[in-house]
Amino acid sequence: MGFGTWLRSILSPPGAMPADVLMLSSSSQSDLSSSLQRLSPGERGWIGLQEAAHLFSGKHPEYAFGEMDEEGSHRLAEFAAKAKCNIQFMPMEGRMYFIRNE
Repeated sequence: MGFGTWLRSILSPPGAMPADVLMLSSSSQSDLSSSLQRLSPGERGWIGLQEAAHLFSGKHPEYAFGEMDEEGSHRLAEFAAKAKCNIQFMPMEGRMYFIRNE
């Protein structure tokens, strides 16, 4: 963790979303995976929920990853596990955040 990142983590309220969260490449799963590898452990990046639906679900973006989309949810969870990331859905923002574990 760099000094600037450390300083922001000390001064920011808990759970605050940094203004400079990286928008990840989402043109393909391969591009997303490469983008995730560039994140430092604990760092967040995001893609739009529509892009996530396109990459991992066969459902309309409005219904992707819901109760009726077990297949899409499974593909997304499998991808996140391989990429060593946690996922955070933010529907009000229209984003899906990936948080790098390692």
